[in-house]
Amino acid sequence: MAVQARRRRWWDRAGDHSDRGDGRDRGDGRDRGDRGDRGDRGDSDRGTATAELAVVLPAVVLLAASGVWAVAAAAAQLRCVDAAGTGARALARGEPTAAVARAVVEVAPAGAAVSISRTGGLAVVEVRMTVRLPRPWPRDGPGVVVGDRAVAALEDVGAP
Repeated sequence: MAVQARRRRWWDRAGDHSDRGDGRDRGDGRDRGDRGDRGDRGDSDRGTATAELAVVLPAVVLLAASGVWAVAAAAAQLRCVDAAGTGARALARGEPTAAVARAVVEVAPAGAAVSISRTGGLAVVEVRMTVRLPRPWPRDGPGVVVGDRAVAALEDVGAP
């Protein structure tokens, strides 16, 4: 009977870690150090999450702004390609230069520089622009130049 009582006590105590003595032994093999019985991190670690956030947050904002800038530059590049192609085809068909300029400006991104010319038997349209950093940065900040040059052979309008 005494052996059974001892076993019962041993099994009862095996899962119970409430008796930890001086607070250092957790019962799972890990030592709590000098943190006491509370189990919290102590006063020396207070504010570390705020400090880490203060260091990381500017990097996250810069990364997001770079992503927005890259998407804006890619979109402007595609619009420049479309505008130059549209203008070169229209000019090659024999449309007046003023009508071609209006069509190109309609398709091109705002603020793009447009160059229209006929050279030899070719219609040449060039569309360029500088994509600046998104706001709130100043407009004279760094930028990337995007654009396209489209060339088409002039058609003989009067030929059958």
